Amino acid sequence: MCFKSLSRRERSWRFPRAANPLAPPLAGGGVRFPLPSSMWCAKSFRVKQIEEKEKCTLESNIAHFPPPTIKKENLMAPKIAICARPMLSLGETLAYAGKNGYSALDWSFDSEGLSVLDKDGGRFKVLLEGPAIGGVEVRYHCFLEGIELAHIDPHVAEESLSILKFCVNKVREFGGGYVTVHIGLWAEFDGEISWDRAVENLSRLVDYGNARGIVVCLENLKAGLTSDPGLFLKLVELTGAKVTFDLGHANSSLHARNGCSGLDFLKMVSLYVTNAHVYEAENPYHIAPQDLSVIGPMLEHLLQTNCGWWVIELENKQEVEYTRTLLQSFLNGSQ
Repeated sequence: MCFKSLSRRERSWRFPRAANPLAPPLAGGGVRFPLPSSMWCAKSFRVKQIEEKEKCTLESNIAHFPPPTIKKENLMAPKIAICARPMLSLGETLAYAGKNGYSALDWSFDSEGLSVLDKDGGRFKVLLEGPAIGGVEVRYHCFLEGIELAHIDPHVAEESLSILKFCVNKVREFGGGYVTVHIGLWAEFDGEISWDRAVENLSRLVDYGNARGIVVCLENLKAGLTSDPGLFLKLVELTGAKVTFDLGHANSSLHARNGCSGLDFLKMVSLYVTNAHVYEAENPYHIAPQDLSVIGPMLEHLLQTNCGWWVIELENKQEVEYTRTLLQSFLNGSQ
């Protein structure tokens, strides 16, 4: 099993506020927190209601956003990537990738690793430029506790944007080209997220990345704003972000249970998909596929997109290797 999906109540006590990995230490050895206490007491706020014209029902999602036509000449054979998470496992995961013939690695930034990176970036750069890399392509994923671009508190949102810009700079420094971010990942409840701020700050991050040759991708989540196919598509269209499409999240969301399947969701956003997180479902952990009966049709459609990066987002190595075998057999049969 892999990454645990905690309920909002569980997050409130399992994930205390993390120290800002980029802030200087306070006098007297105190800890500087990245996010003001209002993030954790945001029940006093109420998010501005999204105008009705911005909301989409299930029927209008599918009716008004038909699958786009993608030029065949843009298609590419996907790389199957392995995860490096937590961040400090980079060396170990690189060794595993080399030993087992992986040419792609998806590395997740986390708060502890960013703190190390800020103090001693050379520690990671040596790995990424050394013999262990062996031609392995690396893309990046921001899994940072408490970071929220779309928070209703402008100070929280601005500091989150600053930290994500730091990540973009590091991706560029390390020779990468892609980074995945989230909207609403750590929200305690929906009222913490502002649609207007999501559009504004994601646009700013996308522009910042573009200016540095880095493609910023938004991941769909199991719950919240980015689990809604219509709103997710609208957010991508308004900001210029590309998409990291998470198959398990799309298959496990409330919208999927209400009839908008993960495949329906994928078809709506297929023009923008650059990366995919491949596993079957999340309940509450990431669940490996036993066969391709569920995700097979989604993989078929991914082959008709410009998505060249399939990340096996599982932790258990036996599950990773079994899933890899399924994917390789699928790809061999599709040629």
